[in-house]
Amino acid sequence: MTWMLYDQRSNAQRPPEFLPDTCSAVHLGPRALPLQLPASHVATWMVLRGTLNGQLGERHWTVAAREAIVWPDGAVRLVPGRNCWALGVVVPMTAWQSVGGRDSESPVLWQSRPSRAMVSALIRLIRALRSDRDGDLAGHAALVEAWTHQEPAQFLLNRCPGRTRQARRRTLSRLLRVRHCIQNDFDAGLRLELLAKQASYSAHHLVRLYRDVFGQTPIDHATALRHQRAWELVARTPLSISDITAELGFDSRSAFCRAFKARYGVTATQVRSGGRR
Repeated sequence: MTWMLYDQRSNAQRPPEFLPDTCSAVHLGPRALPLQLPASHVATWMVLRGTLNGQLGERHWTVAAREAIVWPDGAVRLVPGRNCWALGVVVPMTAWQSVGGRDSESPVLWQSRPSRAMVSALIRLIRALRSDRDGDLAGHAALVEAWTHQEPAQFLLNRCPGRTRQARRRTLSRLLRVRHCIQNDFDAGLRLELLAKQASYSAHHLVRLYRDVFGQTPIDHATALRHQRAWELVARTPLSISDITAELGFDSRSAFCRAFKARYGVTATQVRSGGRR
């Protein structure tokens, strides 16, 4: 297939049109216009700086700096955040499936930190297309790394119930939508009815399946992510405790401090004073 480069670092550029028989590499900058991705394509995005925001109906998600996402889940609108720099690969489903060889199944939704090989492959692809070189070899390498990025999700397939592989994949796809929702909204993990609606399961059935596949309930997952984010904000940012309390959705500063001490055995003040030393 033909590879095209869309340089969207300025709002003077028109949004790209993703054609059915064309693979696209996209370089997004902080002044880029929103993009509309078609449902017929698979997109892989890696954020270098800032945030990249996605919207699909009532669903909203964010990819932060030093994170990557494989997005197979229908047409989506992308809005670059302030100071966003991101690289993307948008390809037809046939191009994605050709990389998997015999295992030519559709991709699954997966968001996590990219490997160094994935970062290098996307940068090489952008550079090759920018210098008018043939992008086939660099494009294939980038797709291989994008495929590899979502491989951890494939290991969860055997934990899903179902008599056939296709049935297990449908279950995994639903659970990964729930997982992604929790990743982008800690509070959603505490609202089981909302998550159950996302997966088209009852709340009881969702909790059981989620625990069987991921080893923890949705509430446990959301709580763990919130505590992890709390540690990062306390240890690595200058935000005040009050600001952190508001960002993480705790009822009060004292509630946050109690939860932090119970989780880590030290206070937020001790963590910060220790970091300065």
